[in-house]
Amino acid sequence: AILQVISLLSSTAVFAEEAIEDNASTAEYTLSELVSGEAADEDNYQVFDGGERILEVQRVDGFGKTAALSETTESGYYTAMFLLPDSSKEVFLTGLTRDNVNEIEQAVVSSYSAGTDFELTNLGFIDTEKTLEEDNDDYLCWAASTANILTYTGWAAQAGFTSEDDLFELFASSFENDGNHPYYGVAWFFDGTVPIQSNLAQPLDYPNSGGYLTDYYFDDYVNVVDLHTDSAVGLRTLFNSLRHGCGISLNLDIYQGSANQGGHSVTLWGFVLDDDYAETDKAHYDSLLITDSDSDEIYGDRRNAEDVMSLYALTPYQSGSYDSYYFNITSVQRAYLRDCAVLQPYSAELSKETSTKSSRNRLTDPDMTMYECCLSDATEQEEVRQFFKKGTEIRVCPYFLNSGKATYSGTCNYQLTVTDENGTQISSRMVYNGNYSLDPNYFVWYGFESLGNNLGVGDYTVTIDFNPNRTVKEAYYYNNVYTLNFKVRESYLVGDIDDSGDVSTIDATWIRRLNAGMEVDLDEYAEMRGDVDGSGDTSIIDATLIQRYVVGMDNNGDIGATRNY
Repeated sequence: AILQVISLLSSTAVFAEEAIEDNASTAEYTLSELVSGEAADEDNYQVFDGGERILEVQRVDGFGKTAALSETTESGYYTAMFLLPDSSKEVFLTGLTRDNVNEIEQAVVSSYSAGTDFELTNLGFIDTEKTLEEDNDDYLCWAASTANILTYTGWAAQAGFTSEDDLFELFASSFENDGNHPYYGVAWFFDGTVPIQSNLAQPLDYPNSGGYLTDYYFDDYVNVVDLHTDSAVGLRTLFNSLRHGCGISLNLDIYQGSANQGGHSVTLWGFVLDDDYAETDKAHYDSLLITDSDSDEIYGDRRNAEDVMSLYALTPYQSGSYDSYYFNITSVQRAYLRDCAVLQPYSAELSKETSTKSSRNRLTDPDMTMYECCLSDATEQEEVRQFFKKGTEIRVCPYFLNSGKATYSGTCNYQLTVTDENGTQISSRMVYNGNYSLDPNYFVWYGFESLGNNLGVGDYTVTIDFNPNRTVKEAYYYNNVYTLNFKVRESYLVGDIDDSGDVSTIDATWIRRLNAGMEVDLDEYAEMRGDVDGSGDTSIIDATLIQRYVVGMDNNGDIGATRNY
């Protein structure tokens, strides 16, 4: 396999912010130890040069397999973070094998020793390819990318598929040679459903194909992230998703000049980030690392094609409400980021259907899903609040969606339960809504229900269970249940350190006494109330800000605002 560098960077680095869950210890070495061969062959390690981390490798245990591991019993993969000199750019790359890591290690050592850039070659990435027999799979890039992310995240292995090539051939033999979306590719693989639309590829034997993981409701584990607007926010979401082991199929709009040549799907494996810019700045996202099913098409067996990873430099693009990025494929062809399907990695801990009453068939039965839930202190306010002032009347409003292909006919009642932080039931009652017929894709809510205003200070969980007695047959019941956590707290005025009910010069005096180490008669929350600048402690700066507020000069730190403990 080959890492093709499409855009040349003066220097490159690989990075990640929030580490994937890691229960293993991480060894630390210096660059000289790595060069001399003194570093042990660890699964998790960091390399430092002059106190600066230049390489970090992490072994991620999981049920997914990289392409190079497909013929072994070993599962999981590696992530790499490495830094080259004289650069503000950091790069994160995932889906690696142990051999990949060794090659990256050698490239880092070589580049640091010689002060040059690096190239990576012969890497066994997950990258199934189309063939040059155009009547077979020419328009199935979406299926190829779906096969990649299902393999990487471990879902394919749960259905008995050991390689992305085998899985792609299943799609190619099961679908018309036409366009679709990876989100629907995942849906078909899980439970056999696809939208019946003329502009989307249809299964050749619908509805008698797919459905390899019917214990799971696919929509719980895959979602679509829009990249048309607020694209920097979207890319931040993708970066964090990669860091947590998700598979990402990226969907593009391809243009040659002003001519739209259609859509295309590729698989995302990493980012180049520029730390000269904030993570909210579009310039922070410098480049993408992707695999593309068009990169090495061959005649015959796709298993003989090389696995190719490409790096493309991103250019921010804005036109009207369109706020995204593009990258150049050739001198005359551009790819604009449209959206992506993000697939959660398989885990034995994930929820699935266990009821023998459920049909596990959304093609023949309804499936009422708890879509989302508002939690508010106002009947007309549709929001999800997490904090409430003690004495506030808390109201809940659940939203239901019939995601099955059949009409739901029967009672639309749900059980509403509140428990405290110890799991003790505070209240539980049935909310009766009568009998209704809800068509497929019907989205409904029944208004706000009160949880009362007498909950004491504490942490709580509200649980909604639709059709709790399972009197109406559904495809799945486990997704009828929805939970939300919330907190009830006493409120306080910012700056009111003595809890008198207003902010005055007396509060500034109390802060000075605290900082002087004098004895004060204040409660345990006094310093929280006095921390008006949000620094984490109460200092003389807070006293000065309070004095300025009292004489009407300014109001830094939201002095006088109401907050909850």
